[in-house]
Amino acid sequence: MNNEDAVSTQCDLVIYDRNYTPLFTDDLSQRFFPVETCIGIGEVKSVLSKKDLKRALNKLAKNKMLRDKQDEKGASIVQKSHVNEYGSGHGYDQLFSFLICEKLDFNTDNILQELDSFYEEGLPPKFKHNVILSLEDGLFTYYMKVNEKSMTVQYPVMFKNQYKNIHIQDKDVFVPFKSFLSYLYNSVQSATILVPDLVNYMGGCENQILSFE
Repeated sequence: MNNEDAVSTQCDLVIYDRNYTPLFTDDLSQRFFPVETCIGIGEVKSVLSKKDLKRALNKLAKNKMLRDKQDEKGASIVQKSHVNEYGSGHGYDQLFSFLICEKLDFNTDNILQELDSFYEEGLPPKFKHNVILSLEDGLFTYYMKVNEKSMTVQYPVMFKNQYKNIHIQDKDVFVPFKSFLSYLYNSVQSATILVPDLVNYMGGCENQILSFE
C-alpha cells in the first residue's frame, strides 16, 4: 500500500526492510506493507501458458507502479546507493519484480521478440519485470552494450536507457538459478529504502480500521 490509499493485489512474495517497516493490519488481521520500505515483489507459479504469463507479468507491473505513484512528502531516505536524485529514473528506486515458475508451456523460440508485447499497451518500460526464472527454460532478463560487449543487467530501464531482453540457458541447470540469486541479492542490497511518515497513512481510511505497531 502507499500513502495515497492505493493497495496492490496480493503478492506471493514481498521483500521488505523489517527495521523500518511498521506493522499495518486491518480489522480482518490482514497485513499491509507500506511501499516505502518494500524492496521487491515476486510471483511463484507452476506451469505457465502464454496467457498465464501475460497475466502474471501485468499483475507485477501494476503492483510495481505503487511506489512510483506515491507522494514522497514526509518520507525520509535511509538507504540510497546512487548519487542521483530519488525518482530520477534509477532502477534502484523501483521495486525489484520477479517471476519464478516450473516451465513455460508454449513455444519460446521467439519469446525475446514477444516479451515486450505481453504487457498492456502504453505501460512505461520501467515497470516491466526484472527477471523471470523458469526452472526448465532458464532465465530471462536484460542486457546492455559496454565497449561493444554485451553485459547482462537486471533492470529494464536505467535513466533513459531501455535495455533489450536476453535469455540465459546453460547445460548446467543451476547456472540460471545462481544468476537469479545473484541478481536478487545485489538488487536487494542496493535498493533505495524510505521511512514512511505514518501521518500520511492516517487519511483516506474512513472505511478501514488500521492498527499501527
